[in-house]
Amino acid sequence: MADWGGWNRIADGATSAAPGATGAVDVFVRAGGDDRVFQNRFLSGTSWAGWLEVPGGATRSAPATMIVNNVLHVFVRGLDDGIHFNRFIAGRWEVWREVPGGERTQD
Repeated sequence: MADWGGWNRIADGATSAAPGATGAVDVFVRAGGDDRVFQNRFLSGTSWAGWLEVPGGATRSAPATMIVNNVLHVFVRGLDDGIHFNRFIAGRWEVWREVPGGERTQD
């Protein structure tokens, strides 16, 4: 695996919460002025793909990630303080959905 090359600023702002990562070296952050969710993927152990927005997501806190049955899941605290998730299946993101139950989170 390549060495870390140092820190780089994310376009349109910087993360305001701790990034989340999966075992596949996908990194997720909250960034930009409107709390959007971005992903970056480490390719072949040598370079990063670049920051891409996870469509439609916004969060007040750092994203959390996990892989279940070989499917990447991202969880966020939505702007409505609900808990929302999205899944990456067959090379594309599904739509954001709220975790059932109507629970809310707070700082």
